[in-house]
Amino acid sequence: VGGGEGTGGGFGLERMENGGIILAVSWRGNAESKEVTVMAISGDRGVTWSEMQRIPEATGRTMNLTTLGNGTLSFVTDVLGTGNVQRFFSHDYGRTWSGGREHPLTSDGMKFNLEGNAWVDRNEKGKAKTIFEIGWHYKPGQSHPRDDAWGVFRHSVDGGHTWKGEISPPQW
Repeated sequence: VGGGEGTGGGFGLERMENGGIILAVSWRGNAESKEVTVMAISGDRGVTWSEMQRIPEATGRTMNLTTLGNGTLSFVTDVLGTGNVQRFFSHDYGRTWSGGREHPLTSDGMKFNLEGNAWVDRNEKGKAKTIFEIGWHYKPGQSHPRDDAWGVFRHSVDGGHTWKGEISPPQW
């Protein structure tokens, strides 16, 4: 995405229940020294798009953009930005965002890194009942590309505010 002075990588595309599409991009080559999160929204199935909107305080790659129903969306930043994974929320179809809420560590105190998409179980009105995420981390002294990451699975029943039921099978 982009060119010239700035480039970006698309890290999320989500269709919202109002028919709009939202695109999350990690933007580089700006006045800031790190990747920042920008979003664009299309109301006509991707024919035209809004201007890219900078999401305040969101740095690092934009991961796990998810529609939670009733105009609510969330995404998580990766550790490249702040060193801590942060979760951001919108309650108006991505027009404004609140956030900087720290995404919890694993039960053994490791970072919970995310890529891809969450699985969302919805009620009859389309609102998220349960959000399931698969994340990963490296044990102390381990790193990419030498070592394998450790997979972790957990879920939230309160819209991504708290997480429980964590498992990390050794086969993962």
